[in-house]
Amino acid sequence: HTVWYKYFNPSWMLAPYYAGTSDASMISSLPLTGTGLGANPANGFAFAWLDRRFGPDHHAHNIAVLHGKLPTTPATYAGEAKMEGGTQLRYWSICNSQGLTSGKTTGPCLADEEVPINAKRDYTIVLSLPQDRPSNATDRCGVAWMNYGTAGDGYTRPDSTLLIMRNLSTTAHPAFRNAIQNIATPATVKSTMGAYLPAVTYTDAAQFEHAGCKASTR
Repeated sequence: HTVWYKYFNPSWMLAPYYAGTSDASMISSLPLTGTGLGANPANGFAFAWLDRRFGPDHHAHNIAVLHGKLPTTPATYAGEAKMEGGTQLRYWSICNSQGLTSGKTTGPCLADEEVPINAKRDYTIVLSLPQDRPSNATDRCGVAWMNYGTAGDGYTRPDSTLLIMRNLSTTAHPAFRNAIQNIATPATVKSTMGAYLPAVTYTDAAQFEHAGCKASTR
């Protein structure tokens, strides 16, 4: 089960390390205000740890599959002369990063216009090592792909990776009630974001390929 956290401030990066340990009670004492590492009223971040040891492959060659709904964002990728208004967010991205111990918080990313979506704006993203990429994890099949990488958490867990999702709000982000910025407490991450919070499952390339180009259908 993948747990998503809102990035309230830098201290919240410690929450996953406390979870499931004798220090779990410390999570409730972490502050809910503050900024840092790019978070501000316009920028909201949610994060989760993944581990490719989870799944059917016993040699850590599993893949993580994300299903979610993409907020509307203005088209800018093709050099549009004017940014359209009326969208839910200004920008959306999801990145694959290391943890606090390495200090390297930037990794491979996908931006909003790089993610294939269906008519309902549902998307499927596959994270895997390059050699484990399913043949149907392609734009043609409606599936985005991210390189899981081998840097791990930058410390002692090469099979782990930190997934960071970014919401850059419009000038009135509360109008998009599912924005990360509207998460008021740690307990309301899922209830606030709803379908815009990706569900994560683990499988391997062979099983994912069984669906062919229908793999992106939820």
